[in-house]
This record gives sequence, structure tokens and C-alpha cells, in this order.
Amino acid sequence: MRNLLTILALGLVAASCEGSKGTPSPTVQTVTVTAGGAASVSFANRNQTSQLVATARLTDSTTTDVTATATWASSSATVATVSGTGLVTAVTNGATTITATHLGQVGSLGATVAMRATAEVTPTFARLCSPNRAQMAVTIRESSNNIGFRITLLEITMTDINGVQRYTRALSAADVTTLAGSNIVGPGASRTVTVESGYPGGVNVEDSTGRVILTAVDDAGNAISVTLTPISMRDRC
Repeated sequence: MRNLLTILALGLVAASCEGSKGTPSPTVQTVTVTAGGAASVSFANRNQTSQLVATARLTDSTTTDVTATATWASSSATVATVSGTGLVTAVTNGATTITATHLGQVGSLGATVAMRATAEVTPTFARLCSPNRAQMAVTIRESSNNIGFRITLLEITMTDINGVQRYTRALSAADVTTLAGSNIVGPGASRTVTVESGYPGGVNVEDSTGRVILTAVDDAGNAISVTLTPISMRDRC
């Protein structure tokens, strides 16, 4: 009887071992990278960030978050960088691929940076120096801090109290460069342009107004147009 029990016990152990060999541990089958559930991410501003998530699908059809343990990389760190925990930061315009590698499996996500410049035009002063002479200065600023722009035309118009245009000057890029030192306005930078006019025919310019139209092209090739009107000419030199 004792021998029989021993044989039965050995049989159960062998069966258990065979069963264990027949059920291997699940392995990583694929890795998926998402940004807020989406398969791609885009940025409109410098230093804008997005937290990515890496999800591993195992051979038993279960999934697990591997964001913290994956190895992250950006195909173009000049466009966007990625931290060791999957945080992507926009750097400059362009496209890059972010990858997450976990246990030999790689997942990827496309990231695009498309920044635009923003131009602001404000009157520094608009003043009368005599009944027949006026000065106007405008400050042109890039306010997005993303990319710069190039001024292509700056048109300044002064209109008398009767609504008659007495002075119009269209400043080319070369004219702006002469007056302001450069027609390039970098991210967050500004340029001030000053013009002076003499009104013909002895017209009194008391209570005259001004108008400024700016056209420019940013570093990404986007067209910019800003109109500033009316500008009071009541100040004195």
C-alpha cells in the first residue's frame, strides 16, 4: 500500500510539472504610444508639452501601462524633445517621430510643431510739430515668442480734420531697415519706425488722424497683416 501511495504522489508531481510547462508566462506582443488617446500630437507654441502613454499588449490579450519603464526617443530633437517619462516638449517647426521601446517591442507616435508669429502694432507717438508738419512713430512687436517675422511693407497715412489724406508713405523692407535698423523682428522682439511729414498747401493739421497698415511674412512662410486706425494726432512736439 505504501508503495502504491508513493507511485500516485510521484504521478501527481509529474502531471503538475507538465501542466506548468504547458502554460508559459505571457510576453509583450506590441507597444502602442498615444497622446490623450490620440495616435498623433501637434503643437502651436514653443515649449508646449504633452504627456504620452505607452501601453504594452501581452500574448494573453491583457494590457499594461509601461510609460515609466519604456525607453523614449525622438527622431528629431531639434523639433521636439521627449523625457525619460514620455513628456514631449515643442522646440521649433517641423515633424518628428517619438518612440517607446519596451522589452524589444517598439511603439511610435508622430509629433508636429506648427508655430506662427503674432504681430502687434502700437503708436509710440503721433504728434503735430507745427501747423504744417507732423511726426508719427509706431512700434512693431512679435508677441507670441514663437518665431520671428520679416516686414515687407509698412504704409503710414495721415488724414486732416476734413478727412482728406494729406500724407501717405509706403515703406518697403529696405525703408524700414533704414529707419529701424532692420526689417526683421525676432521672437518677442520689437522695432520702432518714425516718419515725419510736411502737409502741402498750408493745411492746418489740427485734430488730424493717422492709419498704419503692416504686412509681413513669418519664419514659417505665413502671411501677416495688421491695420491700426485711427491714431489721434493731437499731441505736440
